[in-house]
Amino acid sequence: MHRHSGVSKHKSVVRWWSSAAEGAVAPPAECSITAEQAIRLWTQHFTLHGISEPLLSSQYIISHVLGEKTLECVQRKRLRDTLTDRERESVWALCSKRLTRMPVQYVIEEWDFRDLTLKMKPPVFIPRPETEELVSLVLEDLRLMRGTDLRCLEVGCGSGAISLSLLRNIPQLRVFALDQSQTAVCLTMENANRLGLQDRLDVYHLDVIKDADAILSKCDPVDFLVSNPPYLHSQDMETLQTEILRFEDHSALDGGLDGLSVIRPILALSSKLLTQGGRVYLEVATCHPPVIQKLVEEMMPGLLYLETRCDLTNRSGHAFAFYRRKERMTKPKTGMKMIIWCNTTLVPSMHRVKNLPILPRSSFLKSGDLGVQVSGCSRLKVIIEAFSKNSPSQSCASLSLEVMRSFCETAGPLPLARALS
Repeated sequence: MHRHSGVSKHKSVVRWWSSAAEGAVAPPAECSITAEQAIRLWTQHFTLHGISEPLLSSQYIISHVLGEKTLECVQRKRLRDTLTDRERESVWALCSKRLTRMPVQYVIEEWDFRDLTLKMKPPVFIPRPETEELVSLVLEDLRLMRGTDLRCLEVGCGSGAISLSLLRNIPQLRVFALDQSQTAVCLTMENANRLGLQDRLDVYHLDVIKDADAILSKCDPVDFLVSNPPYLHSQDMETLQTEILRFEDHSALDGGLDGLSVIRPILALSSKLLTQGGRVYLEVATCHPPVIQKLVEEMMPGLLYLETRCDLTNRSGHAFAFYRRKERMTKPKTGMKMIIWCNTTLVPSMHRVKNLPILPRSSFLKSGDLGVQVSGCSRLKVIIEAFSKNSPSQSCASLSLEVMRSFCETAGPLPLARALS
């Protein structure tokens, strides 16, 4: 009887939902519903309205209401318990926001980046998984510089994901971060205060295109510059997912007609800001490395192109391009190196720029967490990182591609130790 009456109520809710317009949906009065049932109902409703990743959307939102980050963290008994009135109202309010195509990151107002949980707020750019790998690249490159005081400039800090990750991992680092958006500047400082990293961070509301002199006066000199600048071609903006077009800051995405409108002034600024032996780390589109190489050779003779490297499997189209400052005949020094992380399509359902995937919340693996279960698109990155930590003297490239491919394509969570055995 109880099961029957419960199903009848939920069916009436579904019929009532179906007639609702996109936007706010009031919770049904006196409706008894469990978390599991709410997930199924909202997944159905999201699917009906064409919301991308409907199951993950409902799972993340309801997990958040229950005080956890993911559904796997919620106790099984808790999922079968009836939601309180307050919980039910929160689920309905947040899921109604998702119906407007608001990204889940904005709906729950937080997201993970590596080992950090950051506050999210529209329209500040939501950090993507590839940028975690950019940070890993920077940290790996800077290990040789440990023990010395370092200064870094981030151009376009957004939520502060890059700067705060670097500060968390490099105790002797001081970061200067800037963004043309005052909302982004405030959000970076808010996240820094929440994480206790504000003492080594200076954030400025400055535009790299318009305020080069002010940047030089406040930040000069720095040992390295890092940026995930806007690099989409303007003509490609209209192809972006609705979630992105409607809610995220277009100026954080649109790189002009050739995608280089912000990258050019960054390169010009780096030649003036960087100390001898300084480095530049950029995330760009796959079409950019040869264009940037030509630009540097023609207009910035102090930089020298070194190489471009694809990612380990060649499947995602990522690449690194290396540059360094040419050595002077009379005063040879360590050269400047520019490292460019390229970003493109992994698989159709996980497009890294034109669509905004919401899985995983974080693909970062902390040292010693080799027993952690991972799933989805995070597997390849995690197994590579774990392999490096287990055998630091052995190149990741020597890991069998067949093993990694099999690991990535296996359904369901797997203990990492199994993949490494």
